Amino acid sequence: MHAMNRLWLMYLNFVQTRQHENLSDSNIITTIRRLYDRAFINLRVTQHDKIWPEYLAWAKSSILFHHKKQQQMQQHQESKYLSKQLYEFCDDMLFITTLPQKRI
Repeated sequence: MHAMNRLWLMYLNFVQTRQHENLSDSNIITTIRRLYDRAFINLRVTQHDKIWPEYLAWAKSSILFHHKKQQQMQQHQESKYLSKQLYEFCDDMLFITTLPQKRI
């Protein structure tokens, strides 16, 4: 019973390395968070200090990963908007240059 925390850590490590191949980003985070929850429920309170540092490190990295992903998506949206604006500007400029010139 005293080695259960090591088994949970080994299992969590195994799942974290394997899950990236099969699930989407949000599903990975949810699955691993639920596994940590199960580990805390099944372990004695006196053994939580063995898993807690691992959980905090994972939580911080997943929050940073999620935040970085959101920033990338936002930058992509801004890039699409700017490229659309540039396309429209160039289209307008081509239209203006193709207008017949009036002689005064």
